[in-house]
Amino acid sequence: MEMNLYLFYLLSTWEDFHNIILYTIEVGTLKYIGKGEGSMNPIYLYLLASFIAVFGLLISFKKMVSIMEDKLEKGESVTKSSFQKEYNKFFITAPMIEFIPILLIVFSFIQMEEWAPQITQNDVILPMILIIIILLFGVLNVFLIRRRIVSISNIDSASKNFINTTTFMGISLISSIPALSIIGLILHIS
Repeated sequence: MEMNLYLFYLLSTWEDFHNIILYTIEVGTLKYIGKGEGSMNPIYLYLLASFIAVFGLLISFKKMVSIMEDKLEKGESVTKSSFQKEYNKFFITAPMIEFIPILLIVFSFIQMEEWAPQITQNDVILPMILIIIILLFGVLNVFLIRRRIVSISNIDSASKNFINTTTFMGISLISSIPALSIIGLILHIS
């Protein structure tokens, strides 16, 4: 309650509003980051980018696959031509979801030179572990969704092939930003 009042106060005063740059989740609390001595440590931007990308793409993937599941339960065959509308919608929303994480990664790369002497290997371990956990969570969810869909009875082989293709496409999209984040973290410590 006290933290919410503090955040409301920060956002309600105009003179402090322009100083607010980012909030980062650190050990379960929100920490105020403003203009001052330098800028925010960029290793947390990688974590935030991975979180936004994996969960956003996972939600979008689940919406697309739920439509596929409904068609399969009705006994319809699911192929690329019959599922084109949903595929197009997914491929339009995926770049919109990844836009902010890509900006965060670019911003972190820009700050790399400024923060490189201050970042140690110990500073990178926790964000890297959390990024790997987020990535594993996303990939595991995609495989669980695939298993649920394949368990529907009376699915023809063309639909199973399409489901497998869609699954691996989802895994590659979900793992792209965390992979970039891990590479960025490695570059920060080298």
